[in-house]
This record gives sequence, structure tokens and C-alpha cells, in this order.
Amino acid sequence: MAIKLSGMISGMDTDAMIDELVKAYSVRKDSYVKEQKSLEYKQDAWKEMNSKIYSLFSGKLSAMRFSTNYAMKSIKTSNSNKVTVSGSSNAVNGTQELKIESLAKSGYLTGGVVATESGDDLKTSSKLSELGVSAGRLSVTVAGEESYIDVTGDMTVQGFVNQLKEKGLNASFDEANQRFFISAKNSGAANDFSISGADATGTDVLKNMGLYSVSTADVESYKNYVAAADADASYMTNLAKDEYLKNLINSHVKTLSDERSTYATKANELNSKIAEEEDKKTFAALTDKEKTDKITELSDKIQALRDKITDENAKGDEADSAAIDGYNEEIAKLEAKVTLYEEIKTEVGSSDAGDFKDKLNTYNESVDANIEAYREELEEPAAKVKEFDEAITKANGYLSATLEDKEQFLADNSVTVDYTSEAYNEVYTKYSDKYDYAKEMVAAYEEYESLVEAGSTDETRLAELREKLGLSQSETGASRIAGADAKIYLNGAMFESNSNNFQINGLTITAHAVTDDDEVITVTTDTDVDGIYNMVKDFFKEYNEVMKGMQESYNAASAGDYEPLTEEEMESMTDKQIEKWEKKLTTAALRKDSSLSSIMSLMKTAMVQSFEVNGETLNLASFGIKSAGYFEVDSNERNLYHIDGDADDKLVSGNADKLKTAIANDPDRFVEFFSKLTDNLYTQLNKKMSSSSLSSAYTVYNDKYMKQQYERYDDKISDWEDKVDAIREKYEKQFAAMETALSSLQSQSSYFSQMLGY
Repeated sequence: MAIKLSGMISGMDTDAMIDELVKAYSVRKDSYVKEQKSLEYKQDAWKEMNSKIYSLFSGKLSAMRFSTNYAMKSIKTSNSNKVTVSGSSNAVNGTQELKIESLAKSGYLTGGVVATESGDDLKTSSKLSELGVSAGRLSVTVAGEESYIDVTGDMTVQGFVNQLKEKGLNASFDEANQRFFISAKNSGAANDFSISGADATGTDVLKNMGLYSVSTADVESYKNYVAAADADASYMTNLAKDEYLKNLINSHVKTLSDERSTYATKANELNSKIAEEEDKKTFAALTDKEKTDKITELSDKIQALRDKITDENAKGDEADSAAIDGYNEEIAKLEAKVTLYEEIKTEVGSSDAGDFKDKLNTYNESVDANIEAYREELEEPAAKVKEFDEAITKANGYLSATLEDKEQFLADNSVTVDYTSEAYNEVYTKYSDKYDYAKEMVAAYEEYESLVEAGSTDETRLAELREKLGLSQSETGASRIAGADAKIYLNGAMFESNSNNFQINGLTITAHAVTDDDEVITVTTDTDVDGIYNMVKDFFKEYNEVMKGMQESYNAASAGDYEPLTEEEMESMTDKQIEKWEKKLTTAALRKDSSLSSIMSLMKTAMVQSFEVNGETLNLASFGIKSAGYFEVDSNERNLYHIDGDADDKLVSGNADKLKTAIANDPDRFVEFFSKLTDNLYTQLNKKMSSSSLSSAYTVYNDKYMKQQYERYDDKISDWEDKVDAIREKYEKQFAAMETALSSLQSQSSYFSQMLGY
């Protein structure tokens, strides 16, 4: 670094002199900085203004162009506690009569309190064998789709719950109340579910789990099964074949999965080795401090695990030996890594040593060779895993295929299909047993209904049938609520829905409660005058805010002698002074701006247009909407619109409300005019916002041109900074030369003085 002689010999403040000499050049640079800053203020002001204009354009103005947005409906009911009604634009005006006969319900089965054979509480992790369950098949029908659950004693409570969820039901086991809770996901009769024993053993399973309660949905499931089997001799055979083939496919998939696991294990081992080698490279490249920190971190983890072992051993007989084994295993891994890291430190040496890079490169070459070898070894198991994954995916796809396609797939994969085998006969027997059991249950239900209808007094037989059908809660305590549809009558016509919501001729009806026998709810639909009025009012509120903002910016006071501040000027001012100074400039950024004047003129011209509606020439004044008189408001409030009769506007609140009257008495006339007015303003603004070489799309000012100007200032400022630096360097060299010459002259003078004896 060069040493400057700053007036050491001459005694002059050469730095100050250079600053003054350079100042003239810096002034020119600063002028460009100030001009660029002024442009930046204008850009920021325009961005904010454009955002407000575009918000009006794309929001309320755009919506009001379309007549459909004026088609608001006001709907009232005589009993809002029992029904909620809303309407679309298609709802017909008038009064209608509504009765609610029933509400929609979701099917719900609350299990009885279960009791384990040991007397202990059942947990979600408990096995069903604790309830005396050995094995049984359950038929589960959800929204008309039947499937099966093969329950075993080894199945856990949570496993059984998960099976129900997979079938499309909500299910849970409440450990606090020792009950199962099962429900349909959606309300309505069509979405109801049934869960019944496919045979007597299945029924026993339900009884043991407190879930045996036959509902109409369960009986309907039995009836459907019997009817299908009676109508088609191959029905049960095809069901059995389908399940048998699925079992073969699943067995084939398991074989593929087992074979895949061998290759997957090998691939995982190799990937772990590659990761370990990458970790070695990462560690080797660390600085000495980073290596020490890494080893210290591992040592802290080891100590934390040892502390856990100490705490666990302190429990004596209650110590968790499995946890201790796990801690020791983790400690061994961490200690091995610490040993490895220490070896790497020794091999590559200190990161501050001159030969560190060479040692590191040599070490990395060795590690890279290992990685390459592992990657080559990985290719075969990785390819095999991919091959098996594709085969498994393909096999699973055939689970939903036709019987013929399933058979062909199995044949192609050398899997034997034998419909005379014991495996097939076992599956078929389940469906056959279900048929016999279903017939038995249907007969019992029909007998029970018949006895009840006839007013039978044979309580012994009725009790037997109730017990058999699960209609009595004496055995399991289960409670069943059947899914049901909501039913209403609108103007005497009956409508049903699987939810409590109805969509009828533009109305959305939500039923909350059943009406009394002699109760009729009236639903009155009319034009929503207040809603439409508020939409227009909101539009003018936003329009006025935008127009007022533009007029305030255009008429802003001049900034006078205020200019943007340079960094040097800011250093001599307080934050408050800077804030006040810049506010003066930003407020005046769009003063008398020609682009702003143009957009204001466009909007004002569009809003005073007249349009013909059914031979009548209309303008805003026709609806009591006009701007204030010239002397009524200040300059920035002119060209804003006021709605006669608007309670929120003191200037015109006492005037007759022409707008609301027009909406109520002749909505078509009102809508046609406002659609034309707003469409015209939208079209004019859209043209103004179109993209050009000077401006971007949806922009009312020349943003592209301003950006180009800003970038040109960057270039000018940079050029002048270089010039100032060059001038400064030139003067510094000249003054340095002067100081050097003076130093030499002073030395010579001292020499001659000594020679002459002075």
C-alpha cells in the first residue's frame, strides 16, 4: 500500500485542498444522483397510484359490467331457526311454502361395553383374543359396496379399527369407555353401512366385541345377497373365484416382495457405505477447529447416552434392559465414528499446514475410488429392486381385473389356478355359509315383523327373535342408528336428499329442524334492493378515493428549492429532518404530471357519458348521482360523485333517494344503464393500460421508459465516479511529487548549512 505524504514537509493540508479541487467534478456526479433520486420518487408514486387504479379496474368496475352481478336476491323465512335459505340470481321472486318432514342422519353404531376374559381394560394394542374372539368373517357394506374382514384372535383392536377405516367407515375404540364407535362418513340412507356376520362365527365375533345389532341396513344386505345368489347360479361361484384369485395374486406379490427384500437390503448397505465415504470427504475438508467441534459434538452425544444408561440402571429391577441395549449400540456407533474422524485428522494433517491441500487431494482420491467401486456394485441390486417394484405394481393392478384377466396373469407368471383345490373350496364354503346364514336371518326378520304387525302376544318367541336379530340390547348393549334421508315439501312437492341441503330452482335450502304437524314455513324471495344499492355505493366510494388521490397528487404543492439529498448531505442531518425533507419531495412527485392529467381526463369523460335505454337518454344524474358544485368543495374534492339520499354523505343525505327507487321500481332500466356506463369506462382504461414500447400491460404510466432512464443514470453516475477518482488520483500524485521535491530540497539545504558552519 502506497504511503501518502499529506503535507508533512510543506505544512499544507493537502487532503483538504484535493477535496476542494475535486469538488467541482463531484457536483456534476451529485446532480445525476439527485436527478435519479427524483425519478425514483416518481416511479414509487406511480407504482402506488397504478396499483389503486388497477384494483378499481379489475375489481368492482369489471364486475359491474355484467348484468348477472346485479341479480341479487333477498330471501326471508318465517322461521330461521328451522331453515336457512339463500338464492342465486335464478331464484324466482315470490312466496313459497315449506314443510320439513325429516332430517338426514348418518348411520351410527355405538358398541356395548366390552369385557376381557381377564377382567383387565382393553387397550388399542390388545389382541381380540382377549375378548374371546378366535376367528370369523364379517360382511361390511358401505354405500352399497360389499367387502369382507377376516377377523382373527391375533388381530389387535387398532388393527380391527384400521380395517374398518379401509372399508370406508369412521371407526375408533374409546379406551376410557371401553366401547367401539363406528359411523358412516356421509349422511343419508344410500350412504348407510351394515356390518354383520357372514356366518354364525362372524356373528359370534360381533357379539364378543359388543357390536351385534342388526339394523334395516344389515337385513337389506342379507336380502340383497340371497336375491343375487338366487337369481344367478354362478353368483357365489364367481365371488369365491374372485377372492381365490386375489389370494393367489397377493401370494405372488409376497413372493416378489421377499425376493426384492434381498436386493433391497444389499442396495441399502451399499448406499450407506457411499454415504459414509461422502461423510469422510466432508469431514476431511473441514478446518482444524471445525473438526474439533464435530468430534466434541459426538463426544457430548456419547456422554448423554451414558447418562441415560446410568439413570436407567438406577431404577433397579424396573430398568428397561431393551433401552439400555439400544443406548449401548448407539454409543458403539458414535465411538467408531470418533475413532474414524481421529484417523482422518492424522492422515490429512492440519488445515493450516502448507501441504494440507496435497494430502487432502490424495485422501479424496482414495475415498473417490471406494465410492466408485460401491456404485458399480450397486448397479445390479438397484436394477433388481426397480424390476421387482415394477412387477409388484403390475401384479397389484390385476386385483381389480376381470376373472379372465386374473387367470391369464397368473398363468403367465406360472402360478397354478385350481378350482378343485382345498384353498378354493375353503373360500367357496365361506360364501355358501354366508348364503345359508343370510337366508336364516332374513327369515327371522320377516317372522319378527309379521308377529309384531299381527300384535302377537308370544313374548317368548318375540324375545328369541329379538335376541337373534340383535334388536335386544340385553346381550351386547350395542346401539344402532340407521342412516336416513332428509325429506321436505316445497309448495306441496316432495324432495329428498342424503344431506340436509337442497338445491331447488335457484334456492339453497338447509334444514335445521322438523316442522310441527300444522306448521308451514313461508319463504319469500325478492330483489335485493339494498344489496344492489350497496354494490353501487361501494363502487363510487372506491372510484372517489382513486380520483381524489390523483387530484391531490396532481395539485400537490411544489417542492420549491428542495432537492433529493446525497449521502453526504444526510450525514449532517437528523432522521426527523431527513424524513420531513423527503416527504416534501415524495408528495410533489406527480405534481402537474401529464400522464396523470391524461388518466384523470379519461375517467372524468367516461363517467359523464349518456346512454340510451329503451328510447330514454340517461346519465348518472338521472339516478341522483352527481358531483358537488364548484364552490361547495375544495379542488381535490371536485369530480367526486355523491349519491342523493346516502345517509353516510352529509352533503346529499337530505335529498330524495332516486337510486334506490330506480332499483326497486325498474331494475332492468337501472341495470342496463350501469352496465353500459361501467363497460365504457372499463374499455377506455383497458386501452390505456395496453402494453407498448414505453409501458407494460395493465399500467397507465410509462414504466418501461422510466426504467430505461433510471438505468442510464446508473451509467452516468458510474462514469462520473470513475472521473472523480481519476482526478483525485491525479492531484494526489502531483501533491506527493511536490512533497517529495520539498523533502529533497530541505535535505540539500541542511547539508549546505552544515558545510558552511551554520
